[in-house]
Amino acid sequence: MAEFTPVPVDSEMPHQGGSSNVAARPARPAGLARWGVALAVVALVVGVVSVGTVLLASGSATSAIEGWIPSGTVVYLEGRADLPGDQRQNVGAIIAKFPGFKDQASLDAKIDQALDQLLQKSGISWTTDLKPWVAGEVGVAITRDVLDLAAAAQKDPSSVKAPDRGVVVLASVKDVAAATAWMAKQIGGTPSTATYGDGQITTVQKNGMTLAWATRGTVLLLGPEASVKAALDTKGASPVAASSAFVGAKKAAPSAYLGFGYLDTRSLFDAVLSMAGSTSTIPQPCLTNALAALPDWSAGFAHAADSVLVMDQVAPAPSGSPASSFAPKDTASAIAARLPAGTLVAFEGRQAGPALVALWSGIKAGIACDQSMKGTLDQVDTALAAIGGVESLAGWAGDTAIAVTRDGTTWGGGLAAIATDPAGATRTLDQLKAVLALAGGASGITYTEQPYAAGTIAVVTLPVTSGVALPALAATAQGNLFAVGTLEFVKGVLGTAGGGGLAAQAGYSHAVDVAGGAGVMDAYVNITGLREGLEGLIPATEKAKYDTDVKPFLEPFDAFAAVAKSPAATRTSRIVVVFK
Repeated sequence: MAEFTPVPVDSEMPHQGGSSNVAARPARPAGLARWGVALAVVALVVGVVSVGTVLLASGSATSAIEGWIPSGTVVYLEGRADLPGDQRQNVGAIIAKFPGFKDQASLDAKIDQALDQLLQKSGISWTTDLKPWVAGEVGVAITRDVLDLAAAAQKDPSSVKAPDRGVVVLASVKDVAAATAWMAKQIGGTPSTATYGDGQITTVQKNGMTLAWATRGTVLLLGPEASVKAALDTKGASPVAASSAFVGAKKAAPSAYLGFGYLDTRSLFDAVLSMAGSTSTIPQPCLTNALAALPDWSAGFAHAADSVLVMDQVAPAPSGSPASSFAPKDTASAIAARLPAGTLVAFEGRQAGPALVALWSGIKAGIACDQSMKGTLDQVDTALAAIGGVESLAGWAGDTAIAVTRDGTTWGGGLAAIATDPAGATRTLDQLKAVLALAGGASGITYTEQPYAAGTIAVVTLPVTSGVALPALAATAQGNLFAVGTLEFVKGVLGTAGGGGLAAQAGYSHAVDVAGGAGVMDAYVNITGLREGLEGLIPATEKAKYDTDVKPFLEPFDAFAAVAKSPAATRTSRIVVVFK
């Protein structure tokens, strides 16, 4: 297995005698590029410093920077590299699974070296420039001003200028003097310091922009001057952070997390409409319906659990959601037990037929607000009626999955469904057979039927294309099963006994359980199985390099799963990445 090998980081310190056998440190970016580097590094450092702080004391679960979110913020993203609560232990356990990081005693030094190498080409040193003052909390607040600027530019392109407001970066620091000194050095120019509010603010002119930074307590604020002042105006008591929507979003988050994101959905939608202005051709009734169907806010957060990285998304149910006769309930998958054990990827939906019927009804209701679409809508309805309508075509489908399978070197896939109305499934299959039989001769398709299991399978052999023989496709409806896909996939579905198959695989059940278990939709990817299958496709000339340089860093990843819960007062979904 490959191990982490530190590479010496270039130093600016010359050897005695004025010569050096070490390459000079890369030149720092000049002009406005320095400001971009400053913003990017501070905003993104949470992505790398999270691993670098595993051995440090855990941070407080309370955010030190949220109080400075400016009014008008529509998007807020926050990273907690200080690893509050149990995140220190859980992140450390995950990192230890990767090559070179198993020895926790030397982990901090190894990560320092890795971060220095990562940032080397930017002219920034992690250990010298950032580590002395970065405390671990980083937030980015995006205000409605960004969209207002875009709207103004759209109305009058000649007025386009460098953005002077709309974004502010907030960061907790452990050494204010070091942080401000680094900012001044990185941004360059001739800074000017003045009093603002209950402290000082430093500004510098860059390419038509007035950039600024300030510190209050242990919080560093930086961005365009107008945005920094807007954040300072809150005096650490942000009305956004105190709003019922933001408070509700934070209540849904775990007490200790790695990342948090908040979206003021309605304000953002309103800003987008304002940006569209008179160019919008969407009828007002449609806009009203769309606004009513939006949640007031949406939030997401990530945290590390036992060998699992968890990402949750929550949003309150929209108050204006139209009533629907279809009310799905959280259940375990019924189709997973009929998917072949070699299933590597599965996207599953409960009661897919009724859900599809309800979706089409919702689409029609949504489009009906636009009278110009009535003719198109009627044509689609007429075409669907000719084949029995959506309900006849798919209403019989219960739990349904789209899957990818592998059996040795043979790959397959298709769609499988539990038929709650077997007669309806057979009717749909007959319609499919008629289409295939009709299209066969003219396109070189060969259509046959063969007995298999308790019935027959319709088999379609496709013509060779560009010298490539395509796999045979098949479809069948037997008992309460409907399947269409590659021939081997369909046979695999018919040959998998109830209670077995994918559902009986430990990796699947564990991944889906930690993602929330029973739900209305879920997805599963066997990362290990998928990786092993794809490795067989790597050319022999590249295999050795892959085995040494890539494979060891992929092996810790085991599975991916996502589960969406049934709509309730709060709508939730969870994504997990499971590590071995």
